[in-house]
Amino acid sequence: MENQKDDKLVEVFINGKSYSVDKNDDISYEKIVTLAFGECKNDPNVIYTILYYKGNSDKPKGELLKGETVKIKKGMIFNVTRTDRS
Repeated sequence: MENQKDDKLVEVFINGKSYSVDKNDDISYEKIVTLAFGECKNDPNVIYTILYYKGNSDKPKGELLKGETVKIKKGMIFNVTRTDRS
């Protein structure tokens, strides 16, 4: 029998890098930022923008805002940018 844990994971791409995440979970804004940059700063001068593509049929693309989650789908693409206000 194959590893059951692997059956629960799907591959998604964040800023071009492959990540394995639980296919049965929603993924949060904070989790995506942390995967992309190693941390999610709670700094009013730092803004993160997340655009996603190849999502579920009810919302195949869009922007994920702070505090939101999105349902995971195999092959989803997330583009995450960080902007520092000066």
